[in-house]
Amino acid sequence: MMRIADRIADAWASHISHIKFLDHELSYDRQDKPLVPDYYVQPFKSSKPDMEIWQRNGYITTS
Repeated sequence: MMRIADRIADAWASHISHIKFLDHELSYDRQDKPLVPDYYVQPFKSSKPDMEIWQRNGYITTS
């Protein structure tokens, strides 16, 4: 039986593949911007996440 984590990984891979397909078909240039930032930091498992980590991952805008 497949676990939910496997299904989430499948959905994520499908999503990224679809974006790459659309970029190719629509001749969109991401200008070397990755689909997934390489600076991603997993949020802490607490009731109040550290704001700096959330901001670094792009969840909270600073502007």
